[in-house]
Amino acid sequence: MNAPVTAPTAAEAIHDRTWWAAESERVGTDWQTIGELAAGVLLDLALTPCPTCERAPCQTPSFCEQCHEADQQERTTAMPEQFDNTNRGVLFNEWDKKQTDKERDYGGRINIEGRDYWLSAWLKTSKKGLRFLSLSVKAMEPQRTEEVSLDDSVPF
Repeated sequence: MNAPVTAPTAAEAIHDRTWWAAESERVGTDWQTIGELAAGVLLDLALTPCPTCERAPCQTPSFCEQCHEADQQERTTAMPEQFDNTNRGVLFNEWDKKQTDKERDYGGRINIEGRDYWLSAWLKTSKKGLRFLSLSVKAMEPQRTEEVSLDDSVPF
C-alpha cells in the first residue's frame, strides 16, 4: 500500500534529484513516466489538426472558432428546395462527431441521375505524403412498409 502523500514545506521542497528519486520510490509513484505521459498527451493535442483550417497547431483559433460556429448555423438552416439537385451532392465536415479514426471525416448525400445516395469521405495521406479524399457511396433505401392483407371475408 502506498504511503500517504503530503505537500512539502518550503524547506523540504529544495532537494536534489537523488532525494526526489528515493521519495518517489518510497511513495510508489514513477514521476518520470507520469511526466512523459503528460508531455505525450500535450504534444498530441498540439499536433491535432484544427478541424476548420486543418493546420497543426491552428494559426488563427478565434477565426476558426467563428467559422465553425457559422458552419453549425448553416447546417441547421434548411435550404430552399428551388434548385434542381440532379447530379449534385454535398459533404459536411463531421470531425466534431468522429469518435474513432475509422469513422468518416465528411458525410452527406449525392443525387446521380435522379437517384439519391449517401456519400462518405475520409481524408487520407498517400505514401508520398499527398492528401486525398477516399469516397464511399451507398444507395438510400426507401422506407419499406409491410403490406397488410385486409381480407375481410371470414370463413365460417
